[in-house]
Amino acid sequence: DNNPTDFNGHGTHVSGIAAAITNNGVGVAGIAGGGGTEQGARIMALRIGYTWGDGNGYVEMDYAAQAFNYGRIKGAHAFNCSWGNNNSGGLGAATDAAIAAGIVVCVAAGNANNQSASYLAGRTDCIAVASTDANDVKSSFSSYGSWVDVSAPGSSIFSTYSDQGIADYASLSGTSMATPCVVGEVGLLKSRMPAWNRTQITPAILNNVDNIYDENPAFVGLLGSGRINVNLALLSTSSITVTVPNGGESWIEGTAQNITWTSLNVTGNVNVELNRSYPGGAW
Repeated sequence: DNNPTDFNGHGTHVSGIAAAITNNGVGVAGIAGGGGTEQGARIMALRIGYTWGDGNGYVEMDYAAQAFNYGRIKGAHAFNCSWGNNNSGGLGAATDAAIAAGIVVCVAAGNANNQSASYLAGRTDCIAVASTDANDVKSSFSSYGSWVDVSAPGSSIFSTYSDQGIADYASLSGTSMATPCVVGEVGLLKSRMPAWNRTQITPAILNNVDNIYDENPAFVGLLGSGRINVNLALLSTSSITVTVPNGGESWIEGTAQNITWTSLNVTGNVNVELNRSYPGGAW
């Protein structure tokens, strides 16, 4: 289906969360929206479902499998799966191929407030995302479990919207809204580290989080590693390594010495602390 018009609004909403253009004074700001002269993440809109007479959206697994394969061939870096799923219609094989290609597959944990995982959410090579509210408390609707990998904001999220093809904005809640927060984080990490794929990106996301279990004592171990912290994840890609001096050099008083270092994604001032010892053992 080559018609990109979104009648249900759901796809437009999650797309805006991931990558609505930032710093343009219009509407909302996405996680990886770029801004100014910087190109933000690009959205590849692939229709895998339809709106039925009851107004709800439905997804077909064979359509989803086709979209996975198309996106992989066309160079997508992440898939946002804010929809229920099962292992049918070739979805399993399509997911295997996407994972092998280094694509980060992010999956909504579900809105049933139980511990049942969908097929994709239960896979250890996909990122299952639970939802939290503005107080870092599990959203009342969010599913949970030991299979959840990480949590992200998903309650009352204001984003772009499509009302039967008419551009608009709306506030929606769901693990569907939490998942594109992670996809946007993938976009930022990929823009910082172009050579990275899911092998490097996934641990950068899961290991750089805020602990929210003090706020959720009844769900310890069931909301993943914590609530995403995009800033921490980006900082994890930056490093400074001092190459000279590297310890043990002898310098003569009054002479000039060069300090050299290599940096990865570091801008601004660099502070270097030197510890020096004097004859006789004083520091």
